Amino acid sequence: MDSDMTARADAERLLTSGRYLPSIAAYESLVATGRASANDWYNLGYARHRVGRYGEALDAYGRALAAGAERPQDIHLERATLLAERMGQPLAARDALHEALAIDPDCVPAWVNLGNLEERLGGRAPAHAAYEQALSREADHPFALAKWSRLASIRGPDDPVIERLRVACTGWSHNVEAQMDLQFALGSAYDRAGAHALAFAALQAAHQGVRQLYERAGRLYSPSAVEGWFERQILGYPVQGETASPEPADAPPVFICGMFRSGTTLLEKILGAHPDVTAAGELELIPRIASKVGPNLPGWPLDGAGWCGWRDAYLRDLRRRHSSWRVITDKRPDNVLHLGLIKAMFPRARILHTRRAPLDNLLAIHFQHLATPYAGGLDEAVHWYIQYRRLMAHWERHFPQDILHVDYEHLVADPEEGVRRVLEFCGLPWHDDCLRFNEVDAVVATPSAWQVRQPLYTTSVGRWRAYAEWLAPAQAVLRRAGIDAGSAHQRP
Repeated sequence: MDSDMTARADAERLLTSGRYLPSIAAYESLVATGRASANDWYNLGYARHRVGRYGEALDAYGRALAAGAERPQDIHLERATLLAERMGQPLAARDALHEALAIDPDCVPAWVNLGNLEERLGGRAPAHAAYEQALSREADHPFALAKWSRLASIRGPDDPVIERLRVACTGWSHNVEAQMDLQFALGSAYDRAGAHALAFAALQAAHQGVRQLYERAGRLYSPSAVEGWFERQILGYPVQGETASPEPADAPPVFICGMFRSGTTLLEKILGAHPDVTAAGELELIPRIASKVGPNLPGWPLDGAGWCGWRDAYLRDLRRRHSSWRVITDKRPDNVLHLGLIKAMFPRARILHTRRAPLDNLLAIHFQHLATPYAGGLDEAVHWYIQYRRLMAHWERHFPQDILHVDYEHLVADPEEGVRRVLEFCGLPWHDDCLRFNEVDAVVATPSAWQVRQPLYTTSVGRWRAYAEWLAPAQAVLRRAGIDAGSAHQRP
């Protein structure tokens, strides 16, 4: 038994130091003895979860529950996160959250996660009810209040919802992250009330919070570093050496990318309504590969076998989620940064590049807390946008036949013509369901969850004009870079 205690201590030390692979080996040796505790199984699941061994993690969590874990509701929360975020099983995730709440009806994190999941599943009323359950137990829970307010009706600048958010912002002044979430929600509420000056002021305060968090983490935006990164991407392609060949029988994914808030989710939803299309969602696979290949830049000196290896790893992960497909989409906006890598892995890949009038795009970004390097505010977003346009022009020079630009304004103005262009590019026959995409059940895991569940609308076109006074500096910077700030319909 002393040996078990020593092995357990060693495994825990590896886990707490973030050495997940060695900790997995240590815990697997421990459970092989047949004397593992519920905590051992849970820790094994946690480590497997962190390295992407999702099915094995789910099995370990189940064994921890079967072994009588002390706080089973916490394990059900972990299971729900794994099922929803990593395994594409939102209904099973919802079941896991209900199991957590059956054990502990006062578990506020479970209510909040359930509300978030119901939003993604399209259940506006259940989401609102779940957030209210959370707030009935913790009235000033910042994330629940912020999410709840976004589903509430706003009648004007003096609406009680706005007042509640204002009071909460003051009450959470000691917590940057909480206040930041509330300020973003307040900005959205003021925008819906038509109080544009107050909305923009709230958003500026929210982004100041983002900057503070980035500064603490040593991740402040560096224009020179960003420009250097984009320059290395441009120098790194064309690839020196062979690309992946031959390609497998399955058609390569269709990659949907562009700036955040440029219409990628809308386009995925439209395509996903086609019976021959599998929408794989927003995958982390390409950025994960890019982070490993990246040190080889510039030039990516890999041979054909190297690219085949990365491609096969991508496809293995994709098939764990979807066993087969005729056409499958990988929708991730920031894959626009990695088109050279994608084309090295999948020479036949098709790229759908979404575009939107720059100021509308930048304003939409400004209204959200996005997990991007340029989340600190408009100055950062404008600088990044100019670099992105430069990189996109480079990709277009190399892949002119394999990139279809999909302009948001054209798509919402003439949906049928726009959808026909997209389907033809993807080699798909016309299907009326693509114009009824908002009626098709699907998970939407982005900030535009509610917008894309509505029929196509044009109210977001030209929205920047209501904020022209505050966007004037951004417009001037774009103009100096040769970019028409009000139109997406120019070559990148």
